[in-house]
Amino acid sequence: MRRTRKARLWWLPNGKWQVVFRRGIKVDRRVIHHSRPGAYLDSEEVMAQASLVFTARDVLKVIPVANPFLHLAKCRQLVAKAGFTPVRRKIGWIGFCPESIQWWTRGPIRLLAYAVIQKLFGRRGR
Repeated sequence: MRRTRKARLWWLPNGKWQVVFRRGIKVDRRVIHHSRPGAYLDSEEVMAQASLVFTARDVLKVIPVANPFLHLAKCRQLVAKAGFTPVRRKIGWIGFCPESIQWWTRGPIRLLAYAVIQKLFGRRGR
């Protein structure tokens, strides 16, 4: 019987992400740029890059870690859409970042406004 590997995928409020394969502090990978130079690094691109790492490491289950206000649910959907099993764990609070260059990650009202803009107009990033 093959053992199932798990990974945690952290979506951070400053637009960066990291992958952690073990409990503890060791970060296995960080990405701060889109695979296409100059393109906006959105959650879909984060999952696309992470899935390459997960596939190479035989990861089947992923624990998404993100701000629970709107973003965590989206991240779970992206994990499932990429073919991995999203695992729910108590993760604590991932807050907003008042100094973020992404205006929608600075607070809950801004994030809600951004979500509405995305839904209505399909506009993303910047």
